[in-house]
Amino acid sequence: MPTSSPSVANAYLSLLTIFMSAIAILVSLSTAAITAYLQYFRKPKLDMFVSQWLRTWNSSDGNLVLNAGITLSNFGAQYAVVTKIDGLVIDTSNQESIEIEWSKFIVFENTAEKGKAFQPHGSFAGWADYLVIPNREAVAHSIQFFTKQPFLGNPSRYRLIFTAHAGSGVKSKAIATAEVEFEINEAEAEKLLITRVNPDTGISNSSVGFRTAHV
Repeated sequence: MPTSSPSVANAYLSLLTIFMSAIAILVSLSTAAITAYLQYFRKPKLDMFVSQWLRTWNSSDGNLVLNAGITLSNFGAQYAVVTKIDGLVIDTSNQESIEIEWSKFIVFENTAEKGKAFQPHGSFAGWADYLVIPNREAVAHSIQFFTKQPFLGNPSRYRLIFTAHAGSGVKSKAIATAEVEFEINEAEAEKLLITRVNPDTGISNSSVGFRTAHV
């Protein structure tokens, strides 16, 4: 019976060896390329999270002032720059909405004598401006927001949508969003009415806290 010559068999083995080597090189190059992309070239990718509690009161004009803890996580390999955070407050009972926009950064400190009492107070820590989030890191801030028009604060369930932007003007684009809901009952609505800021001092004598639920 005819059989393959040893030279033909050796040629097949040589080709198989070359083919397997080529596959191994391609896999190695692909792995290196993916690793380089994830470590150096992947564009910023942000997630945004909102704190479980909101602290609110009314400005002297009747606009809602809202303090919220905002955390931005960057899963990309490059720095991200947030140029603005704005959003909407939506009354879920009638879908009426009011725009909100960031105003300033807040830092909380205990203003009571150390070891005697606990009296947390939010102080001005800078005007809201660009936020830089390093690659593969998270940045957290307490941020104060204002509604752009008076907020009635009727008893209802409200949806709060935050949107982080990059760029400005016509080049501005949304790069992260977060949604939470909170509820105002009748007692809280009445309390919110008396939290209006004194126009002479710029300070409110009280505030109302609301627990949020992530949507």
